[in-house]
Amino acid sequence: MGLRALKETEASSNYGIHLLMVTGSSLSAVLEQEGYRSVGVQAYLASGITEVKKLLTKHTIDVVLIDWEYNTIDPFEIMKFIIANKNTKHIPIVVTSIHRCDDRIGKFDGVALFVKQPVPRILLLERIRRLLQKKNRDKERVALQEFYLGSVKVQMGKTKLTMSLADISLSGIFLYSEKTLEKGDEVQLFFTLPGVDKPLDIEGKVVRVSRMHKINDKMNKGIAIIFTKFNGQTEDALNAFLKEHKPESNFMPYYL
Repeated sequence: MGLRALKETEASSNYGIHLLMVTGSSLSAVLEQEGYRSVGVQAYLASGITEVKKLLTKHTIDVVLIDWEYNTIDPFEIMKFIIANKNTKHIPIVVTSIHRCDDRIGKFDGVALFVKQPVPRILLLERIRRLLQKKNRDKERVALQEFYLGSVKVQMGKTKLTMSLADISLSGIFLYSEKTLEKGDEVQLFFTLPGVDKPLDIEGKVVRVSRMHKINDKMNKGIAIIFTKFNGQTEDALNAFLKEHKPESNFMPYYL
């Protein structure tokens, strides 16, 4: 399946998600809004509590995305309004920030998911989809920290790079990076996973490199690497991890 078909599939999987963005009114915010719409999400933009209330009343919102760096408004005022209103308290709240999750966010029960920026839009949407699917399945709150976006050390000869984990299977891994590799490059990967005692050491080959988005995404290189050799007990550890966590991939079927 080609890149065009993949983007159409992604747009289809996003169809029906109504996202309320709470951030400043700026060109970058408008571009971000258009970026979400380009991949099938109905995105609305609010820069104040009055706009938030109006959009929540006018539209059926599935998730609220709050930019923690937008300090013109009090995010707690918005979050408290959402969870105190019987018509909106079911809506999950996602908070993004360029800083790590602080105690105020972590202790606020209304926050369903915290995501540290920068994050490629496609990966943020993947986490939002997981959040909505989990909410519909068992009503449990999603943990603030996940293994997605974890660091992966990539070594090719003497060159060493750090990339972000977007998806993984027993066959390969999908990474995001500002740096790029070339198709056919042979690399060695080092990374850790929750519950796995030792770092994983895997050799692989780059099978695809794609620019995922053209709008407002710095980390937009999507790099698919197929595994060629598992060193040590890596294969058994990865297989056990995948059986326990059962990641719901939107990337791997198309890229490996």
